[in-house]
Amino acid sequence: MWQYPGMEHIVIVGHSAGGQTVQRYALTAPHAPPAAAPKGGAAVAPPPVRYVVANPSSFGYLNASRWTDTALPKVPPAPLPTLVLELV
Repeated sequence: MWQYPGMEHIVIVGHSAGGQTVQRYALTAPHAPPAAAPKGGAAVAPPPVRYVVANPSSFGYLNASRWTDTALPKVPPAPLPTLVLELV
């Protein structure tokens, strides 16, 4: 039985390294099945879980759709402006 029947939803949030952790958890966490019905009552399913991943330095890809050097057009770097320093 789900322990908190009044809970409507769960949000797990992570930023940067925490975002990587949340994403990897979301990719590998088992999805909870509906809880067994208590004696004399109806089954109470756990609330839906939403994962919010913000600004991770890497992403997990489960198929071949990840970007590679050949998948994106090469853009030459813009020239840096010349700085002129004057000593007074």
